[in-house]
This record gives sequence, structure tokens and C-alpha cells, in this order.
Amino acid sequence: MKTLQNTNAWLPSIFEDLLKEGRIDATNNKHVANRINIIENENEFELQILAPGFTKKSFTIELEKNTLLVTGTTEKVEANDEKETLKFTRKEFMVSGFKRSFTLPETIDVDAIKANYENGILAVTLPKKEEVAVTKKMVEIS
Repeated sequence: MKTLQNTNAWLPSIFEDLLKEGRIDATNNKHVANRINIIENENEFELQILAPGFTKKSFTIELEKNTLLVTGTTEKVEANDEKETLKFTRKEFMVSGFKRSFTLPETIDVDAIKANYENGILAVTLPKKEEVAVTKKMVEIS
């Protein structure tokens, strides 16, 4: 009897890429960290945290000294009789809670921090203080 072998060379690389990126913890298949983008312009920073499946009430954003802590929590869904009998052959998506912390520079105006959640992305705007906001200036050469 012959054993089944994978003849698609690309298939193992997909799983290796996922593990290298830190998306999945190989020991327990749990989501490790939500993906983030950090965008800077002359007046502010914006943190974009990928968090699909949450609601606005799921998030808490705390500031302690110069550390911003963003937490997303999920409520446990009570399984009904029908779902309890389901046996998943494969389950790739689930919503799980997360915590992310960011050390803020002194240039952030902490009183003006705002957040918005839309289309699965939590956007936290971190305005820079007026005196440090970069303004465009032409320097004359003598």
C-alpha cells in the first residue's frame, strides 16, 4: 500500500509563511496578535488595528503615563443544542480577545487622542502637540 504524499511544492510554504509571520501560534492554533499599521503625518500618528468581528463596546483604550493600552474583549457565545452537535472538520476563523500596548513619545497631545471603529479596523488618532507639529518651511540659502 502506498502512502499519500504532497506533490504540490507550494503548499508547505504557505504554512511556513504563516508561522514565520507570527499570525498563528503553532502550539495551540490561537491568533497571536492583531495586525497593525502605524501611519505618521506632520500633525499626528494613526494606529490602525485589524479587529474584525468586534463591536465598539468590545474595546477599552487606557493611557497610563506614556503607555497606551488597547484591549479588545469578546463575549463567550453560549452554544445552542444544534451547534454543540457540530463537529468541525476545519475551523480557521474565530474572534478572540487581544491586548496591545504602545509607548508614546512626549510629543503626543494625550488630551486629544481619539478612536473610531469602522469596517473591522480600530483607528486611534494620536495628535502631535502644536509646538512639535512639523510645518513646512523654506530655508533661504545665503
